[in-house]
Amino acid sequence: MNGKHLRLGDIFKSTKNNSLSGSINRNFSLLGDPSLMLNYPNFKININGIDTISAGGEVTIKGNIIDDFGNKVNSFSGNLYVNIFDKINSKTTLGDESSPFKFREWDNIIFKGLSSVNNGDFEFQFKVSKNIDYSYNEGKISLFGIDSIQGFEASSYSNFIIGGTSESYEIDITPPDVEIFINNYDFNSGDVVTKNPLLIVDVFDDNGINVSNKNEFLLPKAIIDDSINVSLLRYFSQVKDSYTKGKILYPLNNISKGKHKIKINISDNYNNITTKEVVFIIGEKNKPIISELMNYPNPFSETTTFKFHNNDYGQPLKIDLQIFDLRGNLLHSISENYEISPYIIENLIWDGTDLNGYSLPQGIYIYKLHVQNLIDYNIDLEHHKLIKRKR
Repeated sequence: MNGKHLRLGDIFKSTKNNSLSGSINRNFSLLGDPSLMLNYPNFKININGIDTISAGGEVTIKGNIIDDFGNKVNSFSGNLYVNIFDKINSKTTLGDESSPFKFREWDNIIFKGLSSVNNGDFEFQFKVSKNIDYSYNEGKISLFGIDSIQGFEASSYSNFIIGGTSESYEIDITPPDVEIFINNYDFNSGDVVTKNPLLIVDVFDDNGINVSNKNEFLLPKAIIDDSINVSLLRYFSQVKDSYTKGKILYPLNNISKGKHKIKINISDNYNNITTKEVVFIIGEKNKPIISELMNYPNPFSETTTFKFHNNDYGQPLKIDLQIFDLRGNLLHSISENYEISPYIIENLIWDGTDLNGYSLPQGIYIYKLHVQNLIDYNIDLEHHKLIKRKR
C-alpha cells in the first residue's frame, strides 16, 4: 500500500472481502491490534540462477543479499537457512467437520542446510536425494538470512525445474557413519547417565543424509528398548557449510531408572541404511536436583530470568546454563557456584546476546541447565525452549 507493507487490519479486511465463502466469512473477527505491521525482512536474496536438478547430482547455488534497488549489501554477514523442496503435492482435508477440501502444499523437503554469508555473498552445495519425483516440474527453494551482528534479515524464494536422473549419478553402496553419545562425547555404551539425558548423534556420508519423506522408512529415527519409535527428522540438522555432516540432538525425557537400549536408523541420499545401537543406564542414585524449571518472560525482548527449585538446597552446587540455536551451536553460557545453595534459584539472567556480546536475532533457542552437587557428584540436566523477539 503506497510502497509500504500492509498492516494486519488491511490484510484481514482484504482477505474477508475477497473470500469466496459468502456471508459466513464475516462470522469471525481479528483478535489483536489491526494497526500492527508484520515483521518483514530488511533485504532480499538474489540467486545467480539454478539449472535443472536431478537425482544423484551435486548442486552448487550462489547468490547475494540485495536491497530494494538491487544493490548488494556488502555489510551483511551471518547465516543463511536453506530449505529446498521437491514438487508441490495435492492433498485433501479429512472432511470430518465439513466437505473434503483440496489444497496444495510444499511438504517434501529434500535438503535443509545452513550456509555462511560473507560480505553479502553466499555459496553452498547439496546432493539431490534418490527419493524425488522423477517427473519434470517445478521445485522450490526458500532462503532466510540473518546478519549475526546487526540483526538484519533477508528472505527469498524461487522455483526451479527438478526431475530425472543426473548425468553425474554414481553408484554408492556405502552406508553413513553414525556415532551415538548420551549427554557428552565421553560416553561409552553401557555407561551410567543422568536423569533426562541428551541423545547426541553425529552423522557423516559423502553423499549427504536423506531427509525426504517420500519413504518414511528411510527417515532418521530412534527405537528405544525395541518398542518405542521416535522420529528424529525435526531434530536433525546439517553442520554449517557442509552437506556431508549432520547432527541430532534429542532430549530423552521421562526414561525410567535402569538399563535401556537405543537403536538409531539413518539413511543416506542413495538409500543406504546404517543401524547402530548403544546401551545406557539411569542409576538408582540419580535423584533429581532440578524441578519446576522455567524462564520468564518467555517470549522476551530485553532480558529473561531462569528459575528452578533446588532439591539439594543447603548443599554446594555448580550451575552451568548454556544457550543453543536449533542446530546445536553454543551461543552463550552462564555459570554460578554456591557454597550453601537456596531452595529457589533465580539469579540466572540472559540479555539475548552471544558469547561476544552481540545481540542475537529473534527466534527459538534451546537452553540446557546443568546442575552438579559438589559433594555427592549428582548431576541433573534439563532441556527447554525459549523465544527471543526483537527489541
